[in-house]
Amino acid sequence: MAKFLTTRGTSSHIEEIINQAKDRVVLISPYVKISGSLFPYLKDAARKKVKITLVYGKKELELEVRSQLEQLDNLSLYFCKELHAKCFYNAEQMVITSMNLYDFSEVNNEEMGILLSAEDDKIAFDEARTKAESIINSATAVKLRSSLLEKAGKEFGKGMKLVVDSLTEEEPKGYCIRCRKRIPLDVEQPLCHDCWEKWNIHKKSSYREKYCHICGERAPTTKGKPQCDSCYNKSKD
Repeated sequence: MAKFLTTRGTSSHIEEIINQAKDRVVLISPYVKISGSLFPYLKDAARKKVKITLVYGKKELELEVRSQLEQLDNLSLYFCKELHAKCFYNAEQMVITSMNLYDFSEVNNEEMGILLSAEDDKIAFDEARTKAESIINSATAVKLRSSLLEKAGKEFGKGMKLVVDSLTEEEPKGYCIRCRKRIPLDVEQPLCHDCWEKWNIHKKSSYREKYCHICGERAPTTKGKPQCDSCYNKSKD
């Protein structure tokens, strides 16, 4: 049954959602500045090989935040300029809230939220997750990378302005091996969210699929070998 959350309850359950995630955790927040108390949970999730998906919006991340996020090996980062929604979930629980993933909000703002359970609030949970996945699929994938110019500017740049190249680059796109939907290129996860949910019922890596994850051409593939023979051979060159 859905549960009302205060500011403190919202923060607590976001921590719980990250801490209890087994395969994947999704964080959707226009503004991001992760508190020192929350970030260790994300680092621990990354250490446990949990896939972390973070969608932010409105403006580019601060250098301090980018540096922080670079520590998360399993992070998929996306940008959506029009983003206003705040939603945080794993496979079992979801928090929909007014609160950004922003340390100031946790301490200074009066926020509200709703906690949904995948089991007890299945219809609302599934509808919210479908919308969240739609936001992710329409957002621009961003790849973090260190910039020596930025580091030099941060250390020595008092009164000095540096011009640097864009800090974002589009993540390569692949195809769902079952329905051919465009998704991030990831041979470990070559299925879109909906098809993965169906595949996950039986979890058969040898189940025959229809398309190559790399080129999208019709070919006999499996989750264990999601490329056609041509793309597979190229990857070995």
